[in-house]
Amino acid sequence: MFTLGGLAIGLYSYRDAANQLETLEQISGGISTTYIGKFPNNMDDIIQLIKDTDPEGRIVMAVDNVGYGLFTNPAGHRKFDEGIRSALERGIEIQVVSYDDDFNREKRKEQFKTEVENKEALRELQADHATTIADIEKRVKSSGRETTFETMEGAERFLQLLWEAEEGFRAVYGGLRNIAICKIGKNVASSPYANDPLEINFWASVDPSGDWKRVIFAFKIYPANPNESATEATFTTRDGEFMKVLRGRWERWGEACKTDFGTPSG
Repeated sequence: MFTLGGLAIGLYSYRDAANQLETLEQISGGISTTYIGKFPNNMDDIIQLIKDTDPEGRIVMAVDNVGYGLFTNPAGHRKFDEGIRSALERGIEIQVVSYDDDFNREKRKEQFKTEVENKEALRELQADHATTIADIEKRVKSSGRETTFETMEGAERFLQLLWEAEEGFRAVYGGLRNIAICKIGKNVASSPYANDPLEINFWASVDPSGDWKRVIFAFKIYPANPNESATEATFTTRDGEFMKVLRGRWERWGEACKTDFGTPSG
């Protein structure tokens, strides 16, 4: 029987195969996990995990961007944001690890590699997502924070807008009670299988005793064609072995995030 911990390691050695997602779905049928879907169609399950967390419990998140899904699934992101705020109002503690500023910018360039290198592709993306981009611009402008994206052009303007929107969420959440956000970069707790400390995004529901009850995690899936963008295959699990692996990684991050989190917490 496959274990989810083995799946986590096996995926990295299999990351360049064209049929990764099909293989993951087949393997997941034999372990205590459920395949949810690919990003950005995973937001509803993440929101439900937040809602289901015990009011005396805690939520821990390891995400590349605090504004998860902001551009790709704006409707889902709004519900995600509402879910976080509702959890905080119920007294649930939330701890977040995400990319630092430099790494955030670098990964955004990778995410939109085609658009950065091809002006026509950028124009198509902007046309296809005109409403979303306009909404993000409105949100950034109304935040009261200093902005610079309007002084830029092309891909540089687009990427700066996304970064300023991300920083806006950090600032807003940083002003709320019961939430702590820690930024990490390449040199912190990197996976031995990839130069990316958040190769696996995850959201964990922790009960009042400190036990991890359920985790939603998203693996990066890399297409065979290097010109295509990576996506994420998302699963939910209660598998004790894999949750132990993720909890160990979280505790290592906690050591690097003492200033933000106070003490390492697992």
